[in-house]
Amino acid sequence: MTVTDDEPRLAVALLLQPVVSFALGFLLFPVVDYSSRVTGQGRANSVIDGAFAFGFATAIVGGLVAMLGAWPVVVWLMRRGPLTRRTVFLGGLILGNVPAVLAIVGWSAVVLKPHVSAQSIDLSYAAFVVARGAALGSLIGVAGAAVFWLVAREPVRHRLPDARGPSHENGA
Repeated sequence: MTVTDDEPRLAVALLLQPVVSFALGFLLFPVVDYSSRVTGQGRANSVIDGAFAFGFATAIVGGLVAMLGAWPVVVWLMRRGPLTRRTVFLGGLILGNVPAVLAIVGWSAVVLKPHVSAQSIDLSYAAFVVARGAALGSLIGVAGAAVFWLVAREPVRHRLPDARGPSHENGA
């Protein structure tokens, strides 16, 4: 990747993603805790301890998504042209749901075995878990995209030079 003057702002914007994820995870934990009680999953002994644990978990996942998903996508899109607010927010919405999708696929692989029939699975509970994961992922992803846009607004309006050299920028 070509180093530009804008790269530090982009790095700061991406490094803020775990902080945003922690803050939202901490603040949204009471909703997660309440919905867990309603569905019979149990509840946290201490809401504050649970909020810190959930916040740290979302920060770790948010950092991994930013590092492994957002950074390569941002660099690739900036090489194609300037990023728009719509693209950034749509990317936040999509990347925010990647952990939920992976968790659902993993859960399905564990639960759905050859000897388990479809009737033995409570589909209303599964639908609730999917909806809750999608809502949390969407909210955290869009909030992270908003922070990214606020911090890196100017750098993403410019096109990054192609790493292959100037002859490839014009399609030659």
